[in-house]
Amino acid sequence: MTREEFDKIIEFAILREQDAVEFYHQLQKHAKFADQKQMLIDFENMEKGHIIVLKNIHKKGLDYLDPNRPSNMKTSDYILANYDDKDLSYENILVRAIKREEYSYKLYKDLATKFPDTEVAVLFKNLAAEEIKHKNHFSGMYDKHVLKDN
Repeated sequence: MTREEFDKIIEFAILREQDAVEFYHQLQKHAKFADQKQMLIDFENMEKGHIIVLKNIHKKGLDYLDPNRPSNMKTSDYILANYDDKDLSYENILVRAIKREEYSYKLYKDLATKFPDTEVAVLFKNLAAEEIKHKNHFSGMYDKHVLKDN
């Protein structure tokens, strides 16, 4: 992986996290209960923390770059489909959150494989673990509140 490829991947991941921060921030405006709003604030803050981790990985990761190792990172595999921002139904919000966290999990899991047996891999694995926890949280909410009605 070249330095340029690494920079693009990290910049893409940071942009994804910034989108997540904005996503959870905007959803707070539509929260109906204080607990919902607090949960969204908590997720927004966690995503802000991910940005800090990614910036640190960017600094540390340069030591682990192997220019002879192909990256095979296709950022298009991690881009979310556009959703109707006007459809703020509870179901749509949960589906968007689930898909967002799922794509983030996949991105960080795949990035961890690019730096085997390094501190950077551990950091990416930790980010992946956090994202899958978020996905599972929203999936549980979907099962409890949406599927029970169907």
